[in-house]
Amino acid sequence: MNGRVYAILREHSLIAIETELHGFTIVELLGAVDVEMGDEVSWDSELDLGRQVYRNLSTQRTFEVMVRSHMVSRGAVRQYLQPL
Repeated sequence: MNGRVYAILREHSLIAIETELHGFTIVELLGAVDVEMGDEVSWDSELDLGRQVYRNLSTQRTFEVMVRSHMVSRGAVRQYLQPL
């Protein structure tokens, strides 16, 4: 699965990745990761949750994430990324 970083909430290490076919994937970054808006990322499973390894195709680096949700609508992305 491939997608592009659509939104970042750095204070909670959350990013929303927009996919071509299935809405958005919400992940929590584990550790210090250099991810920017617009970066293209890829991952193996469009359905697996929990700890996963993603690849930033823009920087050619891998990084660990905690996958929170897949197939999230645009409206729900706003709710996920609202500061507490």
